[in-house]
Amino acid sequence: MGGSKISPSTHTPSSAGTLPPAPPGADACPLLSRFKEAIRRIKEQKQRPGFDRMLQTLKTHHEVHDAKEVRRQLELAVSTGLLLTVYTKGLQCYKDPDSLLGLRRFKIDTVNTRSRVQRAVKAAVREIGDPEGSSPEEIENYVRLSFT
Repeated sequence: MGGSKISPSTHTPSSAGTLPPAPPGADACPLLSRFKEAIRRIKEQKQRPGFDRMLQTLKTHHEVHDAKEVRRQLELAVSTGLLLTVYTKGLQCYKDPDSLLGLRRFKIDTVNTRSRVQRAVKAAVREIGDPEGSSPEEIENYVRLSFT
């Protein structure tokens, strides 16, 4: 995964009748909504959303056939923090950071004691699961995205 910088999501509640603002970089990744839908579809089948499954789902449901463009768009989405990569049993998989928000017992503003920081870092390293290790920047960004 390298040292790519992932910025935290800036999702804010919207007022009635208006759409929420697009995350930074979303306009640079036109396939983002399709990626998120593909991840959801694959996870509903109790499978891991790796590149091959993502590509197959996009081909089946959205008629997207250019594998190089899909890979480029996925890398762009990851580098801008719109998607996260995790490693499960040696396979690089993708996660929607929005799906992580409701899973936490505590939020980042309560990660203020040493033990809570350690728990958050431990959870991030375990969930990223990169066999080559995680950089401090990756850990920090994962904690920010999943605990805010």
